[in-house]
Amino acid sequence: PGRSMVLMSKWAQTGENRSWVLYLTGTGQLGFEWTTLGTNASRISAFAGASFSAFTTGRVCIKMTLDVDNGAAGNTVTFYTAGSIDGTYTMFGSPSVRAGVTSIFSGTARPCLGAGEANAGIFTNTTSFGGKFYKGRIYNGIAGSLVANPDLSSLAAEALTATAPSCAESPA
Repeated sequence: PGRSMVLMSKWAQTGENRSWVLYLTGTGQLGFEWTTLGTNASRISAFAGASFSAFTTGRVCIKMTLDVDNGAAGNTVTFYTAGSIDGTYTMFGSPSVRAGVTSIFSGTARPCLGAGEANAGIFTNTTSFGGKFYKGRIYNGIAGSLVANPDLSSLAAEALTATAPSCAESPA
C-alpha cells in the first residue's frame, strides 16, 4: 500500500506503554516490533525477509511466534501463513534470529486490531489496516494459553468494512 498497516497490537503511543505490534510494511513485508521496557528506546524489530505480492488476493491467515529464549543465547521471530486460521501454516520468509534472550513489556495498553490503542498510528507513515478481519488469536507464549480470541466472521460484510479498528475491553 505504500504505507505500513497495523494488523494487531498492544501499543499505546502516549506514556511508556508500548508492548508489541504486528504489521505489514509499505512494501508488503511482515514486521513485528516489541519493547522490553515499554519505551521507544527499548524497541526491537524483526521482519519476515519476504514480501506479499501486490497481487495477493483472498483471505490470508498470519501467524507469528517470538521465542524469547531459543536455547542458543538468542531469540527468534518466525512468520507463517495459511489459508484458514485452523489450517496448516507454512513458514513465510525466514526466521529473524538475534543475540540475547528477550522479553515483552506487559503494559496496560489494550490489544487492538488494525491500529494502536485509541486508533492511533504506531509509526510515522502508518495507516490503519485497510482489509477485513475475520478472526484473531493471541496466545501467551508459543504453546501458551489463549488470551484473546476476537471472531468477527458472523458480522455482516458492511459492518466489517465500515467499522473502525477495535480494541479489546481488557489488557492481555
